[in-house]
Amino acid sequence: MNQEMKSYVDSAEKELKKAGIKYRIYNDGALINAEDMDGITQSFYPTTGTIVLHASNKIRDCRTKVFKYRDIHAFIKGMKTKNLTGLYFKNEK
Repeated sequence: MNQEMKSYVDSAEKELKKAGIKYRIYNDGALINAEDMDGITQSFYPTTGTIVLHASNKIRDCRTKVFKYRDIHAFIKGMKTKNLTGLYFKNEK
C-alpha cells in the first residue's frame, strides 16, 4: 500500500472510531467491514471508493447493492441509517 492510501485508511479508521462504529480492516486496508445499525456487516473498499451493501449476514444470501465513487463519510452515514437494507432489498420470506 502506498503512503497516500495508508494515510487515507488511517483517516478513515479515525472517522469510524469517532462515529462509534464497530469495524474490522482486512488486506492491509483494502477492505473495511463495519456493522450497520441492524448488525449487518457492510463493506467499504477505500482504494476504489466502493461500498457493498449486503442484504443480510446469512451465508446463502448473496443479494448486494454496489455504490461506486463514495468516501468514508458516505459509508459512515449508511452505517448510522436505521433499516438501511430495508431501503434497498425486499424482505423475502
